[in-house]
Amino acid sequence: MYKHEYSASPVIAYGFHGTDEKCAYDVILGKIPHLSKSENTWDWLGTGIYFWEANPQRAWEWAKEHKKNPAVIGAIISLGNCLNLLEEKPYDTVRGVFWEGQALYPSASFREKNHIQICVRNPERILGYFNPFKDN
Repeated sequence: MYKHEYSASPVIAYGFHGTDEKCAYDVILGKIPHLSKSENTWDWLGTGIYFWEANPQRAWEWAKEHKKNPAVIGAIISLGNCLNLLEEKPYDTVRGVFWEGQALYPSASFREKNHIQICVRNPERILGYFNPFKDN
């Protein structure tokens, strides 16, 4: 029997989280071990730490809208037992597509802010945090 790690889905993902500068630096410097879990009623993937997969720009846009001193923190995430929204079993992470924004052209299914989000339910699946480079 082959290991689950050989599945077609990626095992490692890069996630980006919009926050404020103090929180970002505290996590990167190890002053706090993890970002706080979101537990809002509108959290569509459940309770956990939310990241935009492979999309630091969307994390930055969110932080600019919601934080006084916006910042972005990156995370290397081992998806582990990831719920693919088609199965029901215990899971470490949830990964799903979020359709957002205006249509790119009339009758398009593609939207200007489509993205993949990851909800990390088990913080032990976050292998590390990093400070992403910004374009000038």
